[in-house]
Amino acid sequence: MKSTNRPELGELSKSLGDDFHPTGVVALQAIILAGGYAKRLWPLTSNNPKPLLHVEGRPVIEYVVAKVDELGDRITEILIVTNKTFEHTFRKWMIERDFAKSSVVNDGSTSEVSKVGAIGALGEVINRINDDFLVLAGDCLFRDSLLGLVSLYARAQTPVVALYHPRHSEQMLRGSLATVNEESIIVDYVEKPLRMVSGLVGAVIYAFPKRITERIREYLRLELPKDEPGRFIEWLHKQERVLGYVLKHDVWDIGTPEAYRYARKYLEG
Repeated sequence: MKSTNRPELGELSKSLGDDFHPTGVVALQAIILAGGYAKRLWPLTSNNPKPLLHVEGRPVIEYVVAKVDELGDRITEILIVTNKTFEHTFRKWMIERDFAKSSVVNDGSTSEVSKVGAIGALGEVINRINDDFLVLAGDCLFRDSLLGLVSLYARAQTPVVALYHPRHSEQMLRGSLATVNEESIIVDYVEKPLRMVSGLVGAVIYAFPKRITERIREYLRLELPKDEPGRFIEWLHKQERVLGYVLKHDVWDIGTPEAYRYARKYLEG
């Protein structure tokens, strides 16, 4: 039965364009996750982090930062969370690019064995989160503007997760399977589904109210899986309302050699 709490949300998430401007002021920190060791891409990533691999002459993470920069003054700070091993590499890259409002934080890990996982990395920077915040993967390419998702978040003031229609089966099997109702509320979310079914895929593009930092602390206290960020959404949508914002285009994770080789074709559309 259709909820009467916020009946406008479903239509809102479908109709908002990228040029929509929120009626309220929203200040956001952006947290870009870049702490993995990308073992599936070794030796390419043995001494170079995956987000700094080049596609069309540009590191993957620069495409992500460019999308964040499009949000302008809404962004108060960009935190790039990496590991201790690649911290210097990211700092060197940042100095060369002279990114404003950006800083690099290391999560303390030094190897694949000691990695804290994406959700563990959020826990490491939780005391630096002072505003509502975005969470994005530093190793995924996407073509949509973030303005539509942020506009929905500014109106709803509840967690929002980007979703997309997959073009390849591996996007679903290596990602998160999401189901939304007519009000765009996520009613089912499965990280790493065991079999291919039709549906939407969750992207690591999230907008959260600052209060979600307490949910992250709660999740970590429960000692639930910390590696994939989608595990947190899988848990969170059972605790409170989480909205899905459907992107116009799909999202491409360069997690395997084959996916990395395809990245240039992805950018060409």
